Amino acid sequence: MWKLGLLAIALSGLTAAACGGDDSLETVPLPTAPDDPSARTFTREGYSFSYPGNWVLMSEVLPSGGSPGTVSLSGGTETEELTVTVSQVPRMIELGRWDENEDSYFTQEDYLETVADVPRRVTADNLDRFTDWRVPKYKLKYEDVREGPFATTVDGLPALYLVGEGTDVARNEILVQSVLVFDGETEYAIDCEYSPAREDDMPQVCARAFDTFRLD
Repeated sequence: MWKLGLLAIALSGLTAAACGGDDSLETVPLPTAPDDPSARTFTREGYSFSYPGNWVLMSEVLPSGGSPGTVSLSGGTETEELTVTVSQVPRMIELGRWDENEDSYFTQEDYLETVADVPRRVTADNLDRFTDWRVPKYKLKYEDVREGPFATTVDGLPALYLVGEGTDVARNEILVQSVLVFDGETEYAIDCEYSPAREDDMPQVCARAFDTFRLD
C-alpha cells in the first residue's frame, strides 16, 4: 500500500477540556468541511464516509478470521490516498509494554502488570488509559507523534486524534494525521498521509472524510 498521501486534517481552535489528573487527555473538536457537490459516499462493512468524486478505490481487504479489513482510495497519485482499517481492540494478553530503548515489546512475563489496566471495550471514560498502549503501536507505523493524542468524538463515538510524521517506502518525508474511532471492541483507524507539498489543499478533503464518517 502506498505510504504517501493519506489525507490530512487541520484542527483549528484547539481548546483543552481535560478531566483532571496528569494523564488526562485534552479534548479537541474536529473541523467541519464545506459542501462539495461532486463528493461521493463510500459504504462498506457497516461504515461510510465522503470522498472526492474523482477519486477511485485502489485496494480492499475484507476482515476475515480476526484479521483487519482495509480499504484505500486515491486521487490517482501517490500523494493523495485515504485508508480506513477496521480491527478488533486487542485482548489484555495480546498487549505488550513498549521499551523505548529496545524499540520492542517486553515479553509476556514482564508486561502483565503493565497492561492489567488496559480496557478491551474502549469508552469515553477509559480512553486515556488505552492510549498508553495505542500510541507506541502508532509509532511503529509512523515513527513519531508530533501532536496528541487528543480525545475527540466522531459520530457520537470516542476517538483519538494524532499528528505524526514518517517516511514512505522510497524514504520520502510524509506527514500524517489520524483519527482512531472506537465502537466498543472495534477500532476504525482513518489514516491520512500527505507529502509536505500538499499541505495547502489536503486538509479540506480530510476534514470531509472525518466529518462524514458514520457507522451504519
